Amino acid sequence: MKKKNVLLLGIFLLVAVTSGIVAVTYSRYLTEANGKSSAQIARWHILVNKEEVTQTKEFTIDDFTWEYKNASGAVLENHIAPGVKGSTEIELDVTQTDVTLNYAISIDTTALATTFGKYPQLVVRIGGEAVDLSTGSVIDGYSDVIDVNAESANKVVSVPVEIEWVNSEENNESDTEIGSTLESIEIPITVTVSQVTE
Repeated sequence: MKKKNVLLLGIFLLVAVTSGIVAVTYSRYLTEANGKSSAQIARWHILVNKEEVTQTKEFTIDDFTWEYKNASGAVLENHIAPGVKGSTEIELDVTQTDVTLNYAISIDTTALATTFGKYPQLVVRIGGEAVDLSTGSVIDGYSDVIDVNAESANKVVSVPVEIEWVNSEENNESDTEIGSTLESIEIPITVTVSQVTE
């Protein structure tokens, strides 16, 4: 019995020592490291006429420069009448934006079709292109892409907006109608800016 106990004790010690050696051998090269991964987020900061419009926001353009061609001195300042042309600019500033983007300027003529649509002497231009006010729909007036990766990228873009009341003798009757029934001309302009993903 004693021999048996010694033999069992010897086997137990042999297994214990062998297990310890094997465990130490396998655990010598264990390394663990912890860290963090990060990525810088591309900025999206848009200014329209120096106002931050990153979220949807309405803005008013009322800083027209008026040119009184044949009506100089005959029309009150900051008023439009036959022969008067007004111009301003929509300035888009994306200097604090880190993605290539597309911008589009459109006019919603839905409300204008019933009032101004019947008066062809009232002409609106965006980016030099005339807009048909009689359509009764949203018209894309001007669009372009600003590639922030291009070395020559202009990150401040100005798009001209003009309104002109063309003076013509054949329009005298409708000119009188405009001047006696309408108080102001309000043109709904939308500037949409979206990221280019391709």
